[in-house]
Amino acid sequence: GVALPVFINSVMDEVLAMKAMAEREKRPFYEVFCSDIRRNDWDQYGLRLVKQPGMYWELRSPRFPLIVLGLDSGMTASLDSDTPNSGDPEQLTWLRERLAVARARDGDKRILVLFHIPALCGEKRVEEGLDELYSILAAEPMVRAIVTGHEHAFQYYGPGAFHRFAKSSTAAPTVPHYFVSGCAGAGLSAVTYLTGSGEFGSDRTFPDKSEWDALADPAQRAAAAVRVNRTWLGKAIDAIGDMIKKDPNDDRYLSLISVDVFDDGRATLTPYLQQSLAALYQSQPGLARVDVQNATPSPLASDVDLFGPLEPKGPGSIPL
Repeated sequence: GVALPVFINSVMDEVLAMKAMAEREKRPFYEVFCSDIRRNDWDQYGLRLVKQPGMYWELRSPRFPLIVLGLDSGMTASLDSDTPNSGDPEQLTWLRERLAVARARDGDKRILVLFHIPALCGEKRVEEGLDELYSILAAEPMVRAIVTGHEHAFQYYGPGAFHRFAKSSTAAPTVPHYFVSGCAGAGLSAVTYLTGSGEFGSDRTFPDKSEWDALADPAQRAAAAVRVNRTWLGKAIDAIGDMIKKDPNDDRYLSLISVDVFDDGRATLTPYLQQSLAALYQSQPGLARVDVQNATPSPLASDVDLFGPLEPKGPGSIPL
């Protein structure tokens, strides 16, 4: 698990506290960009900036049963070689090469793939420039799980839905397991569909439609109805709503994913779905409180396990 030694007053506090913890324990906590764009944020709190290794990268070790491939789906999610002016055939060639090396050299290992913008989301196709990527991943049985982000609502799709989306001919596929896990402390995306009802039905969404309907204010529901909730107009509606009343969903319906590797070579991926960030930390005695202006965690609470009071939900622990 990941130790988080503070009670968090806001999402930004959480990020800064985890950075501080990583610094104290001399563990890398990667900035999500491989540039210096947010160096001032790190410097402000006396933290060491460790940039992401590159726009796309591979993590492997002879002693580690997993290979982690981090891909860059870009600002426009357009990687396909035939996408005019914005494709990335070099990255797709690199991916094919790394998968081929893994098959030849590490056949007993499993692959976890990470990228940001998904094409399969909301039980439908939302991007047109990632078909080649999904096809490559569907064809490689060593790829056991795929974790994407961007959309601020948790979704889990079993192997069958993923292969249908990728137009794969594989019969009765057992991998990969596919996740959209973009809600770790930002305003929720609208959930306007019933789980399992879309063209590519998901097995679990969080929040589901009824939960989102109960939480969203009228302006947010209106923005979702006309499909502008993630546009500049939708953000303006949210901002106006915040002036009237603080948006309650910034710390609600969070999704966390834990990848656990065991000494015997097993590895599991477990989603943790949390109704409320405040309820999570308030339930743990002895936690230090962090002021918004001072995100240095107290060493007195350094042994608190973030996942202590949580129960895995959704698909449960998935063997990788």
